[in-house]
Amino acid sequence: MVLGSFRPKMRYPTIKVIRNRSSTTPGSRWKIEGLRDETGKRIRKFFASKDQADEWLREKRPELRTQGRSALTLTDFQRTDAKRAIEILAPFSASLTEAAQDYADRAATMARSIQFSDLIGEIESTKRADGKSENYIHNLIGNIRRFKEEMGDKLVAEFNSQEIDDWLRALDFSPTTRNNYRRNLSVAFSYAISRGYCQSNPMPNTAKAKAVLDEPGILFPVEFEVMLNCAPPTMQASLAIAGFAGIREAEIARLDWSDVNLTEGLIAIKAAKAKTASRRVVPILPALAAWLGPLTQKTGLIHPTYYHRDLRLLRPEAIKFLKKNKVPCPNLESWPANALRHSFISYRLATEPNAALVALEAGHNQQMLHGHYKALVSPKAGRAWFNLRPAANGSNVVRFAKSIG
Repeated sequence: MVLGSFRPKMRYPTIKVIRNRSSTTPGSRWKIEGLRDETGKRIRKFFASKDQADEWLREKRPELRTQGRSALTLTDFQRTDAKRAIEILAPFSASLTEAAQDYADRAATMARSIQFSDLIGEIESTKRADGKSENYIHNLIGNIRRFKEEMGDKLVAEFNSQEIDDWLRALDFSPTTRNNYRRNLSVAFSYAISRGYCQSNPMPNTAKAKAVLDEPGILFPVEFEVMLNCAPPTMQASLAIAGFAGIREAEIARLDWSDVNLTEGLIAIKAAKAKTASRRVVPILPALAAWLGPLTQKTGLIHPTYYHRDLRLLRPEAIKFLKKNKVPCPNLESWPANALRHSFISYRLATEPNAALVALEAGHNQQMLHGHYKALVSPKAGRAWFNLRPAANGSNVVRFAKSIG
């Protein structure tokens, strides 16, 4: 024999069919011993008869031999590496195959992933193509862009829940605003998953801030009266609709005169213009009809310019007028969020006993209505609010009540 021509004889695990004497179950009276999974853990196969066990083993033996041969082709390093990997995975009851597949999946995801700045551009284009409102897109993109600017522009798949959670906690905002950021980031990562840019959404593992609902900020009737009378005709209509119909500011910015039907006494908030993307019809109450009557047009935006900007410019004029007449105006100075909508709902609930009707008008559910607005104001103040009317002579004359109510 020539030195070096020796080849070791291949040895295969002993696999045999034996009687399962401890079995009391008819289907497990025979078993196959000697089978191992890829981690080396022993596995057993049970059969009702020896013939069934022999037949299964005859069909599987070529495959088992192939597996045995492939194992013999491993280098010493590979065998050592596999043994060490099995030891590492043992506490987690995971196999080498599972670990390798998980690694391959993550590597493939990293290869497909994109920079977070590119994700922002994709989301903006997609949401616009899906018909989302400009206000929604503005808020969504603004929040996730701030995240990118402060956290850095790295691959979407590289972000983890811990670093995002730390970033959210460091925001110097109210709990509600922090939760808005969290929600918008979740939208971004959910989109990234759908495109294959990351494997999972890290946001569910971040903490949600506990937001305690404050009482909604509202205006006094006299404050609203001054605003209406100080406003130019182009703005009186939008103010009146906000204060006497409770339509949201974002909805007013999209509202057209063709949506207003004074004859039938209704304003149609179409699904495309509604915050909730569902159509609703709001009644035109007598107070609103009195203000809209001389202002109504056939078509065109009710507020053709920037509503929030015009509102911000109007407030100082109303404050100046009230202070000159020694009337307190704390709400005009602080201007609570959605002040006119919250005012309408509060005063309407104080004067209308049918809460279901008010909820329908406001586009709210009754539970929110009772928990957030009930008993905030007196019926007397509610009547004062809905009794506001334009000055008879058309001039900006304010009829001050002896008390704010």
